[in-house]
Amino acid sequence: MDSPSKLVWLLIVVAVVFFSFSWYTSVDTSAADDSDIVRVQHTFPLAVSGHSMEPTFMDSYMVEYSNEIPPSVGDVVYFTCRSKTCLDSHKTEEERVNGVELLKRIHSMHGGCYYLLGDNPDHSWDSRAFGELCGSDIIIHGVVTRKL
Repeated sequence: MDSPSKLVWLLIVVAVVFFSFSWYTSVDTSAADDSDIVRVQHTFPLAVSGHSMEPTFMDSYMVEYSNEIPPSVGDVVYFTCRSKTCLDSHKTEEERVNGVELLKRIHSMHGGCYYLLGDNPDHSWDSRAFGELCGSDIIIHGVVTRKL
């Protein structure tokens, strides 16, 4: 075996070991409860844009959100607003088609409906403007878990 092919094999082995270790350390088996269910924790980074969540999250802060935590009152959530009010208020074609992505705190919730407010009312476009969001008008991507 010549030297370049040894190097290729070495790189492949290192990559397999690295990805195997990364996957293993991200697996949460605590919820398995004597079954064969293994859950992988899903957290994602997100850049804060705007001043609506100040002073909690300043413009350009990085936060992490999880799509495995059920949202509750008081949580800050990352979501897409698809209500007619949201879609009509934004001018870009992408926002009108895909919805408007926002970061707000859940003020109240009941029966799948959410009233969401920014922490900075003077600079927040929130449920005071677009109303309560229910059903297909809201897609919650996750609950913010921490600043990065």
